[in-house]
Amino acid sequence: MNDLGLQKAFPLLLLIAAGYCLQKKFQEAAAVGALKTFIVNAALPGMIFLSILDIDTKISLLYLALLALLINIYFLAVSFGLARLIISNKDQRKARSLILMFPSLGTGLTTYPFVEEFLGKTSLAEVAVADIGNKMFVLIGLYALAMYWFYQRTAASIKKPTQWHKVMLGLLNEPMNIAIILGLFLVMFNLKTAVPIIALDAVKKLAACSTPLILFFVGVSLNIQGLELKTIGTVLLLRSSLGFWFSAAAIALIHPSSGINFLLIAILPQAGLSVWPLIYASQINTQEIQQMQGENLRRPTTFDTEFALGLLAISIPFSICMILFVLCQGSFFTTPQHLFLIGSLILLTAGLWQFGCEFFKSKFLIFEPKNILKTDASDS
Repeated sequence: MNDLGLQKAFPLLLLIAAGYCLQKKFQEAAAVGALKTFIVNAALPGMIFLSILDIDTKISLLYLALLALLINIYFLAVSFGLARLIISNKDQRKARSLILMFPSLGTGLTTYPFVEEFLGKTSLAEVAVADIGNKMFVLIGLYALAMYWFYQRTAASIKKPTQWHKVMLGLLNEPMNIAIILGLFLVMFNLKTAVPIIALDAVKKLAACSTPLILFFVGVSLNIQGLELKTIGTVLLLRSSLGFWFSAAAIALIHPSSGINFLLIAILPQAGLSVWPLIYASQINTQEIQQMQGENLRRPTTFDTEFALGLLAISIPFSICMILFVLCQGSFFTTPQHLFLIGSLILLTAGLWQFGCEFFKSKFLIFEPKNILKTDASDS
């Protein structure tokens, strides 16, 4: 890492460490929920809105949204084979959870603050534009997949159109999406000067606290006890490896115009997992439990939400470490050959991790999974 990279990385990591050390002060779910609600609905939209106002709108930016969508589709296709490879055929709940979580990109918590710190507000706006494709996939595509599994398992033949109506309303009502749409509208029609200075100052003060709050939230939410380290570690290492290979192919085909765009393509597939698939899984499990209680039945639910939560929790610090590694190394990750090499080394690491966990488990009986989330007895 160069000196500039270290100067930027250490304060960010210290904010995460501060949140982790203060976990006992945020034991109540309401406290953590309030912090997350403020970040997602106020601080992040303000930061994104200001960053979009600083960008010159070009048609060529649309390829970023398409690129993010291609990353989602690529990861989704891989996840089906990965679930068969590392998860027992008897544990379909965990396999479905893996497939649902694996393709999502949680760019808000794991990408935005670091892009702003290392590459500037213009690059942050470009990532926000790219995230449009990811959001469409996560909010609509993954929801459709989750509902398909639900209808398939409950043998229901009639789909509920109101569910799609709720998805579209949720997409339009999400503050981050509103900030993106409003910012693009003002830029495309050259109306940036029409925004009152008082309003801009208020948004700037709101956005200023977004990065430290996001990192603090990551530390507060981090739970390292009782995780299925072998499976989760293997999944995240393979995802990172495949992400670097995707970036290598994308850079070789697209030939970005600047070094910053090279780095954006390198870090996009390294974003952590999104919380939305976990929400879908939890809602469907709850619906199934209620349905089984009404019919006096008992059967396994569609998803293993405990595994999904563990996967999400570990993906956040893992993704942050990978993104910081890329950004601090800078120009090394602007060539396809280097990206492919790093991806191959991480793939080898995944194999060694899997073998090592199996060896130590057989010798010392460690890495046994424990409960990290209190679940209903029916959700098993």
